[in-house]
Amino acid sequence: MGKHRSKEMMRKAFKLNAVRAQVSYFMVIALVLLLISITFFSFQEKMPVQQRTTSIAAAQSFIDACLKEVSKEGIVYIGLRGGYYRSPLISLNGTAIYFFKNGILVPSQEQIQKELSDYVVDNLADCLDDFSDFSAQGKAIEQGAIAAQSSLTQDGVIVQIDMPTVLSESLGSERQNRFIVKIGDVRIKMIHGIAGNITANQHSKVSFCASCLADVAFENKVNIDIHRTSETEYVFVITDAHSMIDSTPYQFRFVHKFEKINCNSIPSYLSPDDKEMIGQICSGGSA
Repeated sequence: MGKHRSKEMMRKAFKLNAVRAQVSYFMVIALVLLLISITFFSFQEKMPVQQRTTSIAAAQSFIDACLKEVSKEGIVYIGLRGGYYRSPLISLNGTAIYFFKNGILVPSQEQIQKELSDYVVDNLADCLDDFSDFSAQGKAIEQGAIAAQSSLTQDGVIVQIDMPTVLSESLGSERQNRFIVKIGDVRIKMIHGIAGNITANQHSKVSFCASCLADVAFENKVNIDIHRTSETEYVFVITDAHSMIDSTPYQFRFVHKFEKINCNSIPSYLSPDDKEMIGQICSGGSA
């Protein structure tokens, strides 16, 4: 009787242990499934954020690339016109006249910065092309009005635009207002200073000092060429091999317009040196 009871108790204990083992086994499986579910849903939640971040980065890179390209085009464009985007009232075929008979008309650095900013505002939209590449991918980009501000620095140009921009897609939307690029290794600030100094030191009203220009070119490591377009008009071209834009040396042009020499009527305001020069020319049979 005692042996039978003992066997029965052992059988019940074995069944209880087996049940406990099964419960532990199912608990482990449930815990693993729970962890898998949490990881899956957590990853699902992060995916839209990551994808949206990638889309925003792509849009910003595109805008930055356009801004940089248009800024470089603008720097080249105004350089060929004496620092102007829109031709000034006194110009020669669109290139600004810095020295006009008896007056100096060199634009300020602030004026050149404004001219570049105006160029960027007027031409950036052509590069952006209404964000057509993004529209084809199901992404909508809304662009607000553009305001630009340019700064000439010692080693380049900084261009900043304020352009409210909203990127919208199925995953959400994001807004950005300001974009900034720097075009380095363009010494336009220094070159503008050279042009201004050449003009400010233009004491003669009828000619220029060629040896003085050679000294200026040597000191600043630039080339200065002069092209005579008429009897009184000269185009100065400063070329800087240390300022490269798309592998091309930067050029800056401006014009000096001198008094026409008339042996029969010499202006009284000319300097004694100019009068003497005209007298020598006229006595030699030139007019």
